[in-house]
Amino acid sequence: MNQLAADLLIPPDSLREFLEAGRPSKTSVAAFAERIDVAPGIIVGRLQRDEIIPHSWMNDLKKRLEFVDLEI
Repeated sequence: MNQLAADLLIPPDSLREFLEAGRPSKTSVAAFAERIDVAPGIIVGRLQRDEIIPHSWMNDLKKRLEFVDLEI
């Protein structure tokens, strides 16, 4: 993941403050996501990528996108 993109989606100071509050829960992730105006799944993906939470945690907060090839 490009660090610039990661920092634009989740400002480093906000993330640091969020993590200092303690172990992330689904409730805290959802509230943090709403506060910084991103989808909760983006927060979950970042926490998983940074190995703050296991890859098996909170996957239900992620939305799976399906891309369709439109032939015009």
